[in-house]
Amino acid sequence: MGMQPQWRKGLGLLLVWLWISLSGANGAPRSRLAFVGVGDSTGKGLPNLAIQASHSLEVALQGMPQWEWVAKEEVQRALQATGATLPYDREELLLIGRQAQAHLVAFGELTALNWTDQPAEVFVSLTLTVMDTRLEGPRAYLVQRASSGKWYDYSGERAPLIAAALERVARQTAQRLAQVLSVEGSVVLRDGDQVLVSLDERAGLQPGMELGVVQGGRLIASLRVEEVQTGRSVARIVSLGPAAEVRPND
Repeated sequence: MGMQPQWRKGLGLLLVWLWISLSGANGAPRSRLAFVGVGDSTGKGLPNLAIQASHSLEVALQGMPQWEWVAKEEVQRALQATGATLPYDREELLLIGRQAQAHLVAFGELTALNWTDQPAEVFVSLTLTVMDTRLEGPRAYLVQRASSGKWYDYSGERAPLIAAALERVARQTAQRLAQVLSVEGSVVLRDGDQVLVSLDERAGLQPGMELGVVQGGRLIASLRVEEVQTGRSVARIVSLGPAAEVRPND
């Protein structure tokens, strides 16, 4: 039998890289969210696909009360001022967010679009990257998949099915974000680069999800969830800031 890990007490505040709402019973101000649109990396060459996806996701996100929406005109001015171009990387998103005076800046990417016939059905995959200008780093990276649903005896254009799939994936993305709002936990134990955290599937955790460790309002480390258990999860440290250390009593 192999030796069991000797867990060391860990430390620090753990914030899931998902949406964190600043609104609450104490009347704290809401986070300002700037949405910069959706890119298309499906390779399908369909005209206006990214525009359709951007509209669907914008409508879904605007329907959420957890943040203050940054006007599209302000986002456009920020894009022009920074000179950022698609596809935006994380540093560009932070620049755009600062220019728009936003706390959070979000960018979506369509990564797959496929369809079947008889019955007709369209499948889409969407990723959403959210950067936090206060933490100078990522707050969320979500992957969502959805379909238009099966359309029987359908032989027309695929456009209505694509629109239905985009609306569904946008709505599901917004709903998933809402489920994990204000998620906050702690590092319980640590053994080498493995960390036991106090969150499980009830907080929306899934294997492969990224977590951030914050000390004093500063992001010092990133973790990747490897196993979700009842009442806790096991994650692995994938990056650690210069001279940073997860310390007792943080």
